[in-house]
Amino acid sequence: MLSIRAITKDYDGAPLLRGVSLEAAAGEVLCLLGPSGCGKSTLLRIVAGIETQESGEVWFDGSRIDGTPAHARDFGMMFQEGALFPHLSAADNIGFGLRMRGETPAMRRARTDELLALVGLSGFGPRKVYTLSGGERQRIALARTLAPEPRLLMLDEPLSALDRELHDRLLDELGQILARAGRGVTTLYVTHDQQEAFALADRIIVMREGLVAQAGTPDEIYRAPASADVARFLGFSNLLEAKVLSREADSIVARTALGDVRLAARPDLSADMPVMLLIRPEAARIGPQPGGWVVDGVVGERSFRGAQTRLQVTPARAPEMTLTLVVSGPAPAAGQPVTLTIAPSDCSLIPGPAR
Repeated sequence: MLSIRAITKDYDGAPLLRGVSLEAAAGEVLCLLGPSGCGKSTLLRIVAGIETQESGEVWFDGSRIDGTPAHARDFGMMFQEGALFPHLSAADNIGFGLRMRGETPAMRRARTDELLALVGLSGFGPRKVYTLSGGERQRIALARTLAPEPRLLMLDEPLSALDRELHDRLLDELGQILARAGRGVTTLYVTHDQQEAFALADRIIVMREGLVAQAGTPDEIYRAPASADVARFLGFSNLLEAKVLSREADSIVARTALGDVRLAARPDLSADMPVMLLIRPEAARIGPQPGGWVVDGVVGERSFRGAQTRLQVTPARAPEMTLTLVVSGPAPAAGQPVTLTIAPSDCSLIPGPAR
């Protein structure tokens, strides 16, 4: 198990990491998610032994490893650009770490063939790196990182340099590769892309300004952001100021500009405290329907996207705001009135006022 304890790191006298603590269980895929400059890649490099912290400790499998040189930690790290050796073949790239470790040629061939099959590139061993596509190079880089069977696999923005179509395809493949790799390898994955984190992680650590802003499963992070700041980073724009009116065992009633709403209770919310109502984009249905609250408004912008339509709606009760919603089926044109039903299950109350 990986344990990071109260890590601090300064750059040019300014704090970058401000007491970060987290743990990753054996075999877990843990994603560090956050914007550029929040310290996530620096934290990864500290775990790898490439950088040193000002204070704090790094433990693995019950032993403190701060003083252990990077090459002796038995960790594998894949960078954004892959960093393959251009003069070597795909197979020689994969087997490089095994050769440096003194493995026999037969063992290197067997392990290389196993990993080429794992990443879907059987038969690509003799190919030169410069003949491979961007996606193929990234898969070879991943295979090279996995070859020595590292105790901890670290991936630093491995898909960010790819175009969107290739990114999305490799994202699906990467999840399957990590699942098939098995062997109990713990994975620390750094990304600024919410889609990657939701698709790959067993748990997500959201980082903001050198701190852990929230930790939880992808479902927990998506459905119950810890703050308005986290919600905005996740891409949610429908945030309304609210006030808790009453609380029961399993529900909370809050007052908003759209009316009073009843939502599932959260243990960190109490009566009379300021909160924000988060309405996720998929919360709306066209027309009055049972089980939700009705919002009348006018469509400002309409963007047809095949199976779904993206609407910008100005509510009649709150003309100073705009809701961004995604609906299925026929939708009114821009400038037309619309009646929406908002599903409480697709909304959340978030502690604290807007920042």
